[in-house]
Amino acid sequence: MHGLGFKSSRSVFSDWLHTAELLVEASSVDRFTKLLTDFNGVLQPAAQRDGGIDGDAGVGGSILISSVDNFPILTELGISGAASFIAPCGLNIPHLHPRSDEFFTLVEGVLDTGFVLENGFTQLVTTQLGKFQATVFPKGSLHFQQNPTCDPAVFFPGDVVNAALGFPETIDGTNIEAWRAHLLFNLAAGVDSCLQACGLTSEE
Repeated sequence: MHGLGFKSSRSVFSDWLHTAELLVEASSVDRFTKLLTDFNGVLQPAAQRDGGIDGDAGVGGSILISSVDNFPILTELGISGAASFIAPCGLNIPHLHPRSDEFFTLVEGVLDTGFVLENGFTQLVTTQLGKFQATVFPKGSLHFQQNPTCDPAVFFPGDVVNAALGFPETIDGTNIEAWRAHLLFNLAAGVDSCLQACGLTSEE
């Protein structure tokens, strides 16, 4: 992902102060001028793309987040982005985004996905995605993603970063025992069969 980022040495307070200054600029042109120039003129390309991207590494995968917190150029644009990685036999446990629909695009690997809507339509809607295929998770729907293969999967969840209460726990298939009691039977069974096919063992 590209954008103007803060260096990791910048303090949290100065990050917040810098964002606050951007919010009170009189116009979009003034804001971009503050972001994209310094005393030497227009910033060099490296300065426009290099910067901290928050990483939230879990046992079964990780997520890279781009938001106004680490890419100030997104200020007042109403967009954000993320890239997510799910390990072999990994599972993004069922979760929801109460404030945003999600357009979900897989760019590497294979994922089984599913969602359930609110009362009135309780049927589980499932699909399997391949490379460069996409699906949608409606706002407020309980949904999940599962990697049924021995290879990593990479996906981009469309514009849910700022609208979510947080990201789901991503678990590795090998620690399925710690989660089995809290998962739908078919999800746990899917992890079990994947572990067996990949020659992996779960942690007791």
